[in-house]
Amino acid sequence: MIDATNVPGAPGWWDGIRSIPAGRWGLLLAVHAVAAFLASAVYLGQSFAAALLLGGLVAAGAWYAVLRILRPGSEAPPAPGRLPLLWAWLVLLDLPGLLDALRDLDGVTVSAQLRALASLVDLGLRYLFALLPVVLLLEGRSPLRAVRLLHRSRRTVVPVAAVVVLGFVAEQVFQYVLFASTLDAAPGEFAPQLTGTLLFAAVRGALTTATLYVTYRLATAEEPQPV
Repeated sequence: MIDATNVPGAPGWWDGIRSIPAGRWGLLLAVHAVAAFLASAVYLGQSFAAALLLGGLVAAGAWYAVLRILRPGSEAPPAPGRLPLLWAWLVLLDLPGLLDALRDLDGVTVSAQLRALASLVDLGLRYLFALLPVVLLLEGRSPLRAVRLLHRSRRTVVPVAAVVVLGFVAEQVFQYVLFASTLDAAPGEFAPQLTGTLLFAAVRGALTTATLYVTYRLATAEEPQPV
């Protein structure tokens, strides 16, 4: 169990990351690789609305599996009955996905400027509600609880901001490189691109979810304890 108090020298984010056993890192990588494969399959041959809904389902399921891996056996596991609520929130907070879903309607177009604005707002929402999956599945409490925990102290704000922003930048760079390599690939030869996509998603997903869970533990440890 990660322990932290808001005093100099108390265990921090890096201590929590290092405390995760190597075997659990392997499981995290496997979960996110499978989730990435399922998400890519969802977006093939589906309408934008269906892809949004099914993608949210995959993301919610991945979070449940992650918390089952990271949660100590002596503590209450994530509640599967809260998965529908998490799925709904993940769909509602996916602004680019919602804009794409509008394109399923006849006569509806989405401008490049609107998509760029939605991406920026989406980045802010990723940060603001970063701890929402953990709070919902472990506590069943409101999104405002996730926002308050995130801003508990500098030690909770900095790692979450870093992992969200760096993850977003890495995703944009990777998509550009992947697109460029696809243009040069021979017809039907996309195995290297698919492998690279799954590896990238696995590493990024494992680091992101582990960081968010560790941050949640730090934030809850810093809460005032009842006398």
